[in-house]
Amino acid sequence: MINRDITKDVITRRRLLGCVVIGLGLFCLLCATEGGEVPEEKGLEVGLRANKQQYVCGEPIVLQTTVANPSTNDFKSRHWGISWGAGFGLEIAYGEDGDFRDLQKDWGVYRELAPSKVPLHFDGWRDRHWLPQVLEAQQRYERIDLLVLPKPGSYRLRAVITESEETRFVSESVTFEVVPLAKAKDNIAELGDQAFAINLGSAIFHAHYHQAMWIGGAPPGESLRQAEFDKVAKVIIEKHKDSAFRETVMYIEIIDTWDFEDQGRYGRLLESQKQLAQQFTEEYPDSWLLPDVYRLLFFTYVETKDYRKAAALREEAVGAAPWATVLASVRKYQLPSNPKRLSGGASLSPDPEAKP
Repeated sequence: MINRDITKDVITRRRLLGCVVIGLGLFCLLCATEGGEVPEEKGLEVGLRANKQQYVCGEPIVLQTTVANPSTNDFKSRHWGISWGAGFGLEIAYGEDGDFRDLQKDWGVYRELAPSKVPLHFDGWRDRHWLPQVLEAQQRYERIDLLVLPKPGSYRLRAVITESEETRFVSESVTFEVVPLAKAKDNIAELGDQAFAINLGSAIFHAHYHQAMWIGGAPPGESLRQAEFDKVAKVIIEKHKDSAFRETVMYIEIIDTWDFEDQGRYGRLLESQKQLAQQFTEEYPDSWLLPDVYRLLFFTYVETKDYRKAAALREEAVGAAPWATVLASVRKYQLPSNPKRLSGGASLSPDPEAKP
């Protein structure tokens, strides 16, 4: 027969032990939060979006990657700047059940997804949308990428920030479909066949990253040269307004032509390209490529001392949050104290100490 006094004693001891454990837990929590400091999660939040769900085969896919630091402390990357080949990358999977593979490191992707030998990625040394080494606390950063996939089918894609083999920050995957030109019924077919569409997309892809040096940078015989691209672009912009290629074609015509003879401190758009850039802002007000166009227009106005337009444009551009990364130089630039009084030929220069 069980002694009831012994049973009560055991229960009492267990209750006391439980109270001690709870007390120690509360004590540790109070120590951790002393001075208002609370435990925080470490790491980055990575997001990825595609601007459409269906693309014409050869059409540049516009991608937006967001990187947020939700911590109350700055995040310092081991890379001097987070860019292609230095911390940032995209992983792709073909079909619903395909495995994810690195676009930059897995050469098997070329053999399977790019039978026409159109390069899918680039080396990061000319990456213009790189993220800073230090990602400030509670801040969000963005980058815009283009991708051309010359093989029809269904794809999944995700963005990855890699600090080491053990530390990777991966976005949720996005899904989209690439359809043949004939099936898409894009009116660009009036200018050429499927191979033409792929080569056009390749030229746009390379110009986004390398500008004039590498436009049409696919293997010889498989790309559009600069003069040919400009000729085709003019026709597409003027006569093929419904084409899926028109937005990116117009964008490249803007960013790929600079006044190298007198580019000043920041460079300036040619007059014809400035007019095209203004047209782009009106026709594609929701384009993810718009911040780059805003930036080029802003510094073109600065170089020509048209500070009134520069001030108005900055108010419009900076208000288009959250484009903090692309427009960082525009945000930091110091215009004259009273730009509204200045006209196009003003002699007053911006603060020489200000750096974008």
